Amino acid sequence: MSPVFSVYLDLLRLLSALAVFIAHLKYERFTNGWLGFFGDGNYAVMVFFVLSGYVICYVANEKEATPYDFTVSRLARLYSVVIPAILLTAFFDLVGPRFDRELYDGWWYQDSHLLVRLFANSFFIQELWFFSIRPLSNGPFWSLGYEFWYYFIFAILFYRPGRSWWLWTLLVCLIAGPKILLLAPVWLMGVGAYYFNRKVKLSWGYGLAFFFMPLLGYLLYLHLDAPLHLNSLTHSILGESVSQLQWSKRFLENYIIGALVTLNVIGFYAYAEKLKGAARLFGNPVRFLASYTFTLYLVHYPALHFFAAVTSHDPRDFLDQALLITSTLLLCFLVGTYTEKRKHVLKTALNSCFHRFPALKQGNAAR
Repeated sequence: MSPVFSVYLDLLRLLSALAVFIAHLKYERFTNGWLGFFGDGNYAVMVFFVLSGYVICYVANEKEATPYDFTVSRLARLYSVVIPAILLTAFFDLVGPRFDRELYDGWWYQDSHLLVRLFANSFFIQELWFFSIRPLSNGPFWSLGYEFWYYFIFAILFYRPGRSWWLWTLLVCLIAGPKILLLAPVWLMGVGAYYFNRKVKLSWGYGLAFFFMPLLGYLLYLHLDAPLHLNSLTHSILGESVSQLQWSKRFLENYIIGALVTLNVIGFYAYAEKLKGAARLFGNPVRFLASYTFTLYLVHYPALHFFAAVTSHDPRDFLDQALLITSTLLLCFLVGTYTEKRKHVLKTALNSCFHRFPALKQGNAAR
């Protein structure tokens, strides 16, 4: 992967994480609603899905030759942040209500069966079938309950461990359930983008067209009130059962957003090398900030509630808003320094634990 294109993917990741942060910050309990013009963050998660599919396919093809390498790398990446985020969520959401119970009095805070919630999210089973088990206030954890299973399914299809790989694929799909599989096409768009870029050489002119067309398409999408029409179509087909889909109920919208992001990524890849100067100028800052995005994504929401509770936050006061934003971002930076920046430590530990499973180390000769 060229350095220029890698920086662009990092930039998309950074902007998406910030978009989710702002989408939550806009709630009236934090900023009195003045950010209400901002979206709900769901589209930003779809950007994550496309990027995830692309990057996972890239590392499987270029870096992680065996299912062992793939498994260790994925678990190290996930658990280096997931474990601290789960522990912080439990601390923040159990202490915060002692200062301001009213702040937690809503659908966004679910504390029944605490151990079950923490266990389910620790092992990525919170979104299987029609379950949706929220870990206290930390809503963003839902997407990991999707991505983990996409990793699992992809690994089986890519490495094909044994003659019964197709049976294993079917079994894992049955475990994941229809809700998770319904958004799998968005993740697979990233996989498709990788293979397209690998096999098709677009001219830089077509690259520019592919890059800018999705931006114009998104504006047209909003102008035509497409989300409203697509939601109406979904309800007309599925009726009241659409509510059981939880985070997947807007799947038609998400397919369109995923397709627009995919075209944009393909377009940028075609003329990325013409932007080497910009990459040299902005590359290091973008990479540095993007290296904290996973922590920002998983920690910011309970942190916002906690800091708002312990500081007797007034959502109408500009200084209180600035303090809340600054405190949350600084915390995420501090936590990220000991999570994402140290995932190599966990990877070493996992290698020590898994060295007894030689079957995982067998590569896949025919890809």
